[in-house]
Amino acid sequence: MTNTALNFLDHIDAFKSLIGFAKPALLIDFDGTLSELTPDPSDAVIDPMCLTLLQKLSTFLPVIAIVSGRSVKDLQTKIQLNQVEFYGNHGAEKFISGKLIAQSRADMNLDPIRELLNFLKSEVSLPGLIFEDKSFSASVHYRLSDNHDLAKATLAEALRHAPHIHRLEIFWGKEILEIRLLSGVNKGYAVRDIFKRYQPESILFVGDDTTDIDGIDQFIKLRDAGVVKGLTVAVKSKPTNKHLLKKADAYVENVEGVGKLLDWVLKNCSKKV
Repeated sequence: MTNTALNFLDHIDAFKSLIGFAKPALLIDFDGTLSELTPDPSDAVIDPMCLTLLQKLSTFLPVIAIVSGRSVKDLQTKIQLNQVEFYGNHGAEKFISGKLIAQSRADMNLDPIRELLNFLKSEVSLPGLIFEDKSFSASVHYRLSDNHDLAKATLAEALRHAPHIHRLEIFWGKEILEIRLLSGVNKGYAVRDIFKRYQPESILFVGDDTTDIDGIDQFIKLRDAGVVKGLTVAVKSKPTNKHLLKKADAYVENVEGVGKLLDWVLKNCSKKV
């Protein structure tokens, strides 16, 4: 619509035409979207209002999918709703119809991820860093560090000398370094997979950070091709991801704003045909 996201609550009428009259498939991130960001990611919990709204929305939306960098197993401990689907590790694994489906490890050499994570552990000894191995990807969290800028700079310097760096995709989020294979498996895969399996007339995609841009880009391709309507929503919080705001159609403020968005969907889409 524009070259930067517009406040959803201030431009609801304009966004109604994007969503259309169909009940939208909902693809939504977890950390920073359904849950407040916590210094230690293991402490994150889903916002109670968002949980209640998801439960109500699951009774009539064609699908609700939680799309996250966390593992599916981790997501299931955070969101105990049988009606939702889970896409973990940026889409490398998914849980649908009661079954865990993962990318074939035979086709993926995951060793470079382990090697890089171990290298960073040995090279960067700053306090407050959490090194997380998620099998199909890895993360280094530095929200607990005393100096976020120093932590990021030190990690970036270590990456300059890291082994097999050309075989990996490295990117930065909110106080987090993400590591995954150059396989093309990302949140865009979740968008394609949902569209292929359900053929929804409309999609609502909601996220707050760098990895969500892959999902937004894939959705925009589908929308530009005229095969689906829908809306992309960025969650605006400190620190703000400016690249995400340029990509998304709309934004809401913080997790509280996500609750207001979900409440709007509940009140305005439940009776649509």
